[in-house]
Amino acid sequence: MKIKHNNTKEVLYEADVDSFRSLVIKAIKSKTNLAGADFSGADLSGTNLSEVDFSGANLSKTNFARANLTGANFTKANLSGATLSEADLTWTNFSEANLSRADLSKTNLSRGANFYGANLYETNLSEADLSWTNIKNRNLYRYFITMESGKFETIRDVEIILNSIPKESPYNGF
Repeated sequence: MKIKHNNTKEVLYEADVDSFRSLVIKAIKSKTNLAGADFSGADLSGTNLSEVDFSGANLSKTNFARANLTGANFTKANLSGATLSEADLTWTNFSEANLSRADLSKTNLSRGANFYGANLYETNLSEADLSWTNIKNRNLYRYFITMESGKFETIRDVEIILNSIPKESPYNGF
């Protein structure tokens, strides 16, 4: 099996394994650079993917439910329709990522998760811990599932920063 770059189709990692999930885990353990990789539709639920660089990756419809994604980098990644419910997303960077229609319900986004410039169109954040989260976004004006009601609400011309980013955050200053 192979992991290919999303744009260039260059092979980033190759191994003889029985599932794509096993391939990804093996690639991560070998410290392979997975930036820009195509993981669309993969089931990575419950895996430890802390501090993995997924920047520029195609992760549309990928299942990250209950995964440990602490400190992962999703800058400019496509996470449209992805499932991240109940995942640990502390210190995770989603700058300029596409999270349209993604499920982030019941996630831990505390302690410096960064959504600066991210597309949160119809993103489900119900019951998510957003303390110390940066959701500053001049383009956050379409629909958004609120924590309070669980229903779509229209938000226009929004700049939200919940609390402030702790000094020890790698994203302090965004």
